[in-house]
Amino acid sequence: MIISNILFQAENRQAVAREAFRVLKAGGKAAVIEWNSEVKIGPLAEKRLSKEDVKKIFLAEGFLPDRNLPAGESHYGIMFKKQ
Repeated sequence: MIISNILFQAENRQAVAREAFRVLKAGGKAAVIEWNSEVKIGPLAEKRLSKEDVKKIFLAEGFLPDRNLPAGESHYGIMFKKQ
């Protein structure tokens, strides 16, 4: 599952992670791509999430961190796994 550039827009970010967990089978993975805070293009800085914030959200919903993903200069990526 790919969750790309939507968390910064979501009113309920926990619900996005919860739904991803619900629909994935055991061993399934979710790739999360979001905006880096340092770049000048993209959404307002106050709407962006840090890597740590994304990890907290997904770990709280039962995911395990799998690995970082290359996502270009403007974004970061994290792969999570459902156990």
